[in-house]
Order: sequence, then structure tokens, then C-alpha cells
Amino acid sequence: MGVCIAQIPVIAGETDPYTNRDIDIDDSLEILDAKVNEALDRISANWSRGCNERAFIFAVYRDLGGLHWVDKIERWAMFEPEIHRLPSNRADSVYAEMPFLLSSGARIGNFSRTIKVDGTYMSTDKLGHFFSQGRKFYTRYERLGTVAQAARRTARWEGFIWGQFLSGIYSNADLVANYEGFLFYRGLFNDGVVNDKGAIFQCRDGSLVKRREFTWADHVNSLWDEMINPSYFKQSLVPAIERRMLRLCDDYAKRPERYQIKNSEELHTRYQVLTLRDSAVPPISQFLDENCR
Repeated sequence: MGVCIAQIPVIAGETDPYTNRDIDIDDSLEILDAKVNEALDRISANWSRGCNERAFIFAVYRDLGGLHWVDKIERWAMFEPEIHRLPSNRADSVYAEMPFLLSSGARIGNFSRTIKVDGTYMSTDKLGHFFSQGRKFYTRYERLGTVAQAARRTARWEGFIWGQFLSGIYSNADLVANYEGFLFYRGLFNDGVVNDKGAIFQCRDGSLVKRREFTWADHVNSLWDEMINPSYFKQSLVPAIERRMLRLCDDYAKRPERYQIKNSEELHTRYQVLTLRDSAVPPISQFLDENCR
């Protein structure tokens, strides 16, 4: 049944964070900030359910996330003309030579585009993970009682329907985006959750008052980038990916700094509660440095 499901193109989507990385694109932070703040302002202006925080959280999820495999904000970012994206061609991607039956999600599924947000290269699917899987992380936290238990449950789903089972790829960056989405939802009404800032909203006499603006800069960092925070791949997929990565030697020579992570220890400490897996693919900066010469 899993093999049959994996043939459906809309089920699993992956991103190629490696190809065309030498190309400059505009940063979309301000555009994406405006998109989210417009939604928050619109929802709160028409709010009639008093101080029901959980209902408001679900309203935000329905507006920006959704039940579809490609979330609303993700689909919007894939086609919005003002958002610059790296050129993408499935035939030229690092997944092009992967064994079909072992990786059909990556080979024929929805192919997310790479954008730049606050200096970080990330795929559009992370926007959907932030609002939809972040909301699920939040409800698991409410039900299970601890962040650690919610994180373990979320990681199981990444190992099943969202990632490894269907595509052969377990995305560490997806888990980071999920967790940051959880922090966003908690920080809507709780002080000190997001970078020690106050809550975005406060309920006064049954009405919602916005206290500060949302910004992706509070959440996005290098570990949203699947090149810098590489996914865990099935061992059978690794040789094919490494062969394709060797096509990037010229790109790497032009911009080697774009293939390296900064403040790695600090970020991994921040996400130690998550079940991140070491990748079978070596860090690309090390791999290309050793093999391109």
C-alpha cells in the first residue's frame, strides 16, 4: 500500500537546496512578514469569540495553513511574482538519478522552490510546515503535556507520511520549522516564548489587541536550510545523490560561503529537544571540498 501511495504526485514534496545556489535572489522577509501580519490583522478585526485563544489559533491555521498537501501560504509563495525563487528543474536536481521505487516522492512529487528569508535559503514547503505542522505540534503539546513528548510524536510522523516512508528522506529542517511554528502559536498569547518578546496579542474585555508585529526573523535561521541542515537519506539513495552533487563544483567554487553553517553549536543546542538525525550524506561543503579538486 505504501508503494502505491508513493506513486501519487501530490503526496510527498521535496526541495533541492543544492542546485543553483550560486545565484543571487532578493530577500523576501518583508513580503512574507506583511503577508502574515495582514492575515493576523484581518482575523483579529473580525473576531467575535472573545478570549478563546485556541479558537483563534485554529483560525490562523485555517487562513495560512490548511488541510491540503500544499498549504495556502506555501502555494502563494510558489507563484507570487514579488517573491524571488532559485531556478528549479526536476531533471537537473540532485534527486534525478535516485531509484524510482525507493524515492518516488522526491522524483515525481510536488517540488518546492527555494527562496531567501532573512538571509537564509529555505524551501517554500517550510512555510506550510510552520503553520500546519506547527499547529499539530501545539495540539500535541496541549494533549501530551510536554514539549519533548510532542516533539517525539511529530518526529514519528516525519518518519512516516511526511517524509522517510514515502520519499526515503527524513527532513531535519522540517522538524525545525514545525517546532518554530509551535513557538509562534504559543507566542500569540504568551509572553517570553519567542526570543523573550511579549505576546503578539492580548485579550482585553473580550477583545483582541495586537501588541507587536510578527516577523519571520524571530523564527528562521540556518537550520531551516536543508543544505546546511541536511536530511537523513536512506542509504540506498546516497550514491545517486553524491553523483549529482559533484555537478555543483563550479557553483561551489563561486560561492563557497553559501555552503557553510555558522553558529552550529548554538542552533543545535536550541533544538536538542527535537529528534534530528545525522545525515548519511556528508556536509556538502566538506564533500565538495574533498571531491571537486
